[in-house]
Amino acid sequence: MRRLNRRSFKTRDRILFGEEVDWKKSIGGIRGFKGLTIEQLEELEKARFLDTSDRQNDAPSIKEFVMFMRKYPRFTAHGYATSPHRKDYRVSLEGLELRGEYDAGTKADFLELCRKANDLIIEGNRLYCWYD
Repeated sequence: MRRLNRRSFKTRDRILFGEEVDWKKSIGGIRGFKGLTIEQLEELEKARFLDTSDRQNDAPSIKEFVMFMRKYPRFTAHGYATSPHRKDYRVSLEGLELRGEYDAGTKADFLELCRKANDLIIEGNRLYCWYD
């Protein structure tokens, strides 16, 4: 496991949430996020705020999500971050979402990546997966 950057957690929080977080007010030291772009993920990776080998239970690794989102940058990621005061300080990705039109190739690649998701939605102009 890669050593994560704890010193600049306020920067991490601004990338994830658009603001600094008062972690003393968070329930359990966890805060969820959604709508994370590939650019934000790459910024988090570059600053060592996440370990690309990490995965949420049976989810693909963060690296696999990043590679997918580089190919399909209209997808966004969702997940959660833990407090810098917790022993398990991290950023976890729980899934992906795309709202808007997509082609059969995009859908096939999405299904391949998210085939083991706990929640998989393919309806209208939405592709969504979530891992518990």
